Formats: sequence, structure tokens, C-alpha cells
Amino acid sequence: MLFYILLISVILLTAALSYLFIRHLSAMKEMQSTIAGIEEEKKKATASVSAIQTEAELSILEKKKMEEEKKKFEEKNKKMWTMNEAVYKEKKKVDEENEKLLKEKEKLEAEKKKFQEKNKKLWDQSLAIHKEKERIDVMRKEIEEKHHNVTESIRYARRIQRAILPPDEIRKQWLPESFVLYRPKDIVSGDFYWIEKVEADDDDEIILFSAVDCTGHGVPGAFMSIFGFNLLNQALDEHNLKKPAEILDFLSNGVMKKLRMHNEETVVKDGMDLMLCAFHKNKMKLEYAGVHNPLYIVRGEELIQLKADKHAIGDPYEDDFTGYNNYEFTLEKGDQIYVFSDGFCDQFGGPQRRKFMSKNFRETILSMRNLSMAEQRAKLKQVLEDWRGDIEQYDDITVMGVRV
Repeated sequence: MLFYILLISVILLTAALSYLFIRHLSAMKEMQSTIAGIEEEKKKATASVSAIQTEAELSILEKKKMEEEKKKFEEKNKKMWTMNEAVYKEKKKVDEENEKLLKEKEKLEAEKKKFQEKNKKLWDQSLAIHKEKERIDVMRKEIEEKHHNVTESIRYARRIQRAILPPDEIRKQWLPESFVLYRPKDIVSGDFYWIEKVEADDDDEIILFSAVDCTGHGVPGAFMSIFGFNLLNQALDEHNLKKPAEILDFLSNGVMKKLRMHNEETVVKDGMDLMLCAFHKNKMKLEYAGVHNPLYIVRGEELIQLKADKHAIGDPYEDDFTGYNNYEFTLEKGDQIYVFSDGFCDQFGGPQRRKFMSKNFRETILSMRNLSMAEQRAKLKQVLEDWRGDIEQYDDITVMGVRV
């Protein structure tokens, strides 16, 4: 019984164990299957993790790339911003320039309008000027023709004036050692020189000579010079006057009567400055009388200045003036006599463009005392030209030198 019980127990235990084994095997299979699924899932998870890691790595790389791109983009954006800012500033400048140009254009338009108006006025003026020019051209031709005629008349007057001057042949015959420097400022001159010969009561030969400076120059001076020349000749030819003072009295009275006897509107107040000499050849005596202009005599190394009277030719005689003084001077052989107008002394020139002055003139006269008369004339002419330079001649110039 026990055996059977044991057998049944063994069978039941075996059956139980078999069942348990089968269940265990089934469980094992399920477990294996589960483990296999888990492994598969693990593989899948590993693959997923790998994929995720790969994706992550790719994401990191992409992120880096994106960051680099972002950085580049930011740099580009910054550059673009800088460029945009520069462009904006440039645009602002361009806008300002455009605005200025617009204002300048408006200004130019206004100036253009004004210019057109001025141009129209100028055109009108040009037409008027053209007409005026035509009128002036006609007048100019008339004036030129008149000027030509007047000039020709003055040139002919110069021939007449030169004709009254003593010929060089006469001067050299009466005063062998002499010279005349005669330089009119204009075509005709207010200066003239005069030489005449008269016989003295004691049969001595008297040579009268003078340098006369009439007030003014040009045509007025020329008229006065001819008037004075005629009066001097009348004093000798008609009145037989021989003393210089008497001749000056006659000259002064003639000017006063002929030129100053009318009313104040027609009175002529011009006159003459002169030094008149009478050289007694045999007696070696010099008589002289003068108005304003002095007389120079060079003796050896000395220059002697003989002054003239101050009473103007043509002025009325008054209580304090009854006539011109007649002076005498004893000459020595070799003495040199100089009469002149004030033109040389009054000539402007030199570095300071001032007058030559009497002092320089006396020094020049004294410095050439040992030269011949022809050389003295050339020396005076050269000194005058050097002093004057490019300055216009100021006045008529006359210098006469005589060596006895």
C-alpha cells in the first residue's frame, strides 16, 4: 500500500516534476524568447542609441557648422550693417549735395535770368556803342585831319621860328668859340637865343647875345618868342639902343603896352626871363642886364655867378623900380660866358626823379671848362640825357656858351 502510495507519490511527483520541467522549459523558452526579444530590443536600442549618437554627433557638427554659418552670417550682417550705415551716410551726403545742387541750380537759373537780362541790356548798349563808335570814328577822322592840319601848321611855324634864330655861320663868325644847346620841348619853343652885332661910338665892335625864356612852351611860348624877338630887333634897328638895360626897358614897355593895355578879360600876363649881354671885343668888357636868370662866368677854376634883376618884363614901373640895372664886368682872355633858360635846371630825372637844380648845373659847367665849345655842347647834351632817362622833357632848354 505504501508502495503504491509511494509509487503514486513518485508518479505524481514525476508528473509534477515533468509538469514543472515542462513549465520550466516553457518558461525557459519564453524567457529565451523574451531575452531574445530583449536582445533584439537592446540591439534596436543600441542601434537607436548609435543612430541617436550619430545624429547627435551630426547635430553637434551641424550645430558647429550652423554656429560657424551663424558667425559668418553675423559677420556678413555686421559688414552689411556697416555698409548700410556707410551707404546711409553716403546717401545722406548725396541727398545734401542734391539739395545743394538743387539750390545752386535755382541760383544759377536766377543768375541765368539776370545774365540774360544783362545780356539784353549789353546788347542794346552794344548797339548804342556801335552807333556811338561810328559817330566817334567820324569825329576822330575829322579830329585827325584837323590835328594833321594843325600839326603841319605848327611844323611850318617851327620853320618860321627856326628862321628867326641866328644861323650857325653868323654865330661862328661873330663868336668863333661858342656853342648853343637848343632843345624845344614841343614842335615849337618858348625859348629862343638872339645874337646881333652893332658898332660902338668909339668904333669898338659890340656883339649882343641873349638866351630868352618866354613864359610857357609850345604854341603860346612860340608866339611870345616871336613877339620878344621882334621887340629886341626894334630896340636896335629903330631906336639904336646898345646898352642891355636900355634894351630891357624897351622890351618891358613893349610887352606892357602891347599885351597888358586891355581890360582884365583880355590882358595877357605872360612875360620873359632873360640875360642880355653886350660883349665889347676890343675892350674885353661885358655889359649885361637880366631878369631872373643869372649869368655864369668861368675864369680858371672859379665859377662867378652874376645875378639879375627881379622885376618881371611887362610889369608896370613903380616908385621902387625906375628901370633895369646895367652892369659891367671886365673880361680876361679865356673867360667863358654862359647864358641859359631854366629848362636844364628844372629837368626831372636821376634815381630820385627830382630836378637837376642850379647847383648841379654849375658843377657841370665848371667840370667841362677845359673842353672845346663843341665838346662842351656834347657833354651838356649827354648829361641831360643821362639825367632825364625815360622821363619826358619838362620844359624848353637853351644854353649858350661863349669863350673870349
